[in-house]
Amino acid sequence: LDEHTCGEIAAILNEETATDHGDSTESGARLTRDGAVVGTPLYMSPEQARGMPTTERSDLYALAVVLYEWLAGRPPFSGRAEQVMRAHVFDRPPLLVPRAGFRVSEALIDVVGRGLAKEPAERFGSAAEMRRALDAAMASDPVAAAAEIDTSPPEARPSATLRLSAVGGGPSR
Repeated sequence: LDEHTCGEIAAILNEETATDHGDSTESGARLTRDGAVVGTPLYMSPEQARGMPTTERSDLYALAVVLYEWLAGRPPFSGRAEQVMRAHVFDRPPLLVPRAGFRVSEALIDVVGRGLAKEPAERFGSAAEMRRALDAAMASDPVAAAAEIDTSPPEARPSATLRLSAVGGGPSR
């Protein structure tokens, strides 16, 4: 992940309010429901889904969900809000299978897996620690790490996709 992408992810995690963009998944799993645990079910840490206090490690869990979704093209858990919250608490995330054209190193999969640990103590202790692990994972496989993001206006792009240098340049994991 480059500085710009990491900055965007940090900005998303630091937002104090959520914007309702409509029901974008089955039964509103992306939306916070009134009278329920506060948060967006797809990105809730297990402790948040259980109504427990949250910490920085809870935010790092949410970041790991974002990374999983970015790499796999789908979140680790989906379904109705209650099903997703239950899955965050009890289910192991499915094996991260990179979306078409993405080559993802084992080291990066390990970082995401540690970020998705059910117990907060098993996750990274701080954002700085997670960042160091991400940097090391990306350095372990420079081909998989070389992301090219098209920043031209949408109307000038053939498509609004993230392209990796490994596309067409070798087997995807």
